[in-house]
Amino acid sequence: MIRYYLLFLLIFSQISIAGSIEEIQKFLNKGEASKAFELAKKNQTELEGGPAFDFVYGMAAMASGKPQLAVFAFERVLMLQPFNHRARLELGRAHTMQGNWKAAKTEFNLVLKQNPPENVQRRIKYFLDRIRKQQQSLSVQNHIDASITAGYSSNINSATSDASVTIPALGVVILGASNREIGAFYTGMKVKASMMKRQNKYSGFKTSIGLKQLTHAGYHEFDTTSLGIQGSYIFKKNKNRIEIPVQFHRLFLDSSPYRKLVTAGVSWKHKISAKDSASLYTQGGFIRYDTASERNVNLVLAGTSWTKKLAGAGKVFSASAFAGNEDAVNSNGAHYSRIYLGMRTGLQWALNKKQVLYGVLSVQRAKHKQPDPVFAVTRHDRYINFLFGWNKTINKDWSVKAKLDLADNNSNVPIYDYDRNQFSVTFSYRLK
Repeated sequence: MIRYYLLFLLIFSQISIAGSIEEIQKFLNKGEASKAFELAKKNQTELEGGPAFDFVYGMAAMASGKPQLAVFAFERVLMLQPFNHRARLELGRAHTMQGNWKAAKTEFNLVLKQNPPENVQRRIKYFLDRIRKQQQSLSVQNHIDASITAGYSSNINSATSDASVTIPALGVVILGASNREIGAFYTGMKVKASMMKRQNKYSGFKTSIGLKQLTHAGYHEFDTTSLGIQGSYIFKKNKNRIEIPVQFHRLFLDSSPYRKLVTAGVSWKHKISAKDSASLYTQGGFIRYDTASERNVNLVLAGTSWTKKLAGAGKVFSASAFAGNEDAVNSNGAHYSRIYLGMRTGLQWALNKKQVLYGVLSVQRAKHKQPDPVFAVTRHDRYINFLFGWNKTINKDWSVKAKLDLADNNSNVPIYDYDRNQFSVTFSYRLK
């Protein structure tokens, strides 16, 4: 009698175990990973150690984004069933999710040695190819961008179009030719070398150094050369991306040292959905002039932006807002201290895989903190800029872009009141 009772309990327990495993599998089949894992966790104490249960437990853990628990589960299966190729394949997948590519390759290759069915071999080769690409992405990536530009600017010196201005202490003053707007054709060249080194699948470093030169036909006193050096630490996980950039920029005017800019900051970008992302950023630094120390300022800037993919292929809308503060370093330049607010909106439209149109509207208002010592008023500026461009990819190395840049700065100090229209065409080459 006891014998029959024990046999009944054994059969009942096996039915119960099978029922629990089947229920977990049903949740997995329906894509309800969290429910599958909750049920597996509930039965873990009682059923752990049984290969059938450990396998579905591992699958539920992987589907729920817990690859470490899946690794333990599949290893328990293989301890009892070393030739369970399905469990070994899933163990390789779990290692891949963790970024433990060496262990994943070992497991995948062990399965391949057993000459599994062709569909299994294809799946393993797919994962091995993904691992290879991910390992390549962790290596140092270098490229050099070079470009040449030709264009025309109606106001290369950002000066007023007025022939004279009124200064309270002096009356009407006739402006010299170099202090009035000058239109000219220009050419430019730019070379930039960049390097990206990923530490792991979450973080890495990015550095670049660039040299840019602009030459104006007939007005070489306005020629500029700039050197830019930038380094960034980048951390990216799930839907968040954090970047910490440091930047140095040196500007030469007619081959003479003119200005340097140094900044450091931090930015955070969050992917809200497949179509929306938002970001916050802030930076601080300083600007120093080589021959006009009264213009030296320390600065701080903060802003936010939002990007949305619109209905229809290749359409992206963006909007941003920012605020900044600049404080003069020297007392004789207190009138260069200012606060400013701005906004920017843009629309990008990919006509096809090789052509993109874009338009950007920027508005900025600035208020200086002290009266201008010459004009005896506190300076207020309103700057509006409209940018319209067309980019075309010629092949994997070459591209061309055309750009129309319209700017208007309205100021209550006459010499800073100006407008400028520019058109340029640029050919770019990337060497990897």
